[in-house]
Amino acid sequence: MGCDIHGWMETKHGGSNNVKVWWNQELEVPRDRNYDFFGILADVRNYAGAKPISEPKGVPSDVSEEVKEEIEHWGADGHSYSYVTLKEFDDYDWESESIDGRISTIRKSTGEELGKALYDYRQDLSKEELDKIDVEFKHLKRKAKDLLSPKWKAYIELMQTYSSNPENVRIVFWFDN
Repeated sequence: MGCDIHGWMETKHGGSNNVKVWWNQELEVPRDRNYDFFGILADVRNYAGAKPISEPKGVPSDVSEEVKEEIEHWGADGHSYSYVTLKEFDDYDWESESIDGRISTIRKSTGEELGKALYDYRQDLSKEELDKIDVEFKHLKRKAKDLLSPKWKAYIELMQTYSSNPENVRIVFWFDN
């Protein structure tokens, strides 16, 4: 069964009596099923072995009313509720490397990665068959910045336009499966 992400961007603004409150910006997080990035966000489906920004922190106590209502709607069907500020994205070491726990298929003649899987297909092939094909199987080292999809790169860049203070912009998110 697959795992999807749900969530929204919130920004902090002055409210009554100059108390800052979080507002839902009605900008839903990208819904692409990017397990590599889920691992970076909250150690969910972290097959790439990336260092997470944090373990799931739960729902923030000051979450906006709109997001709170949606979270209540999901209830037990959601899991790993958390939030990440733009500052946390900025402070994360995007150059950090990890060894991907999946087996990658590499074309020996070109070095091109053909795919990755949780299953090592070598066990289905004899030594003679492996010698005949132009592939090798190995665990690859990956940089965190290379695990971001174009949608998530654009979304994080969009977050930067909402406030000059990166602590005043966050995503509140959760997963299903």
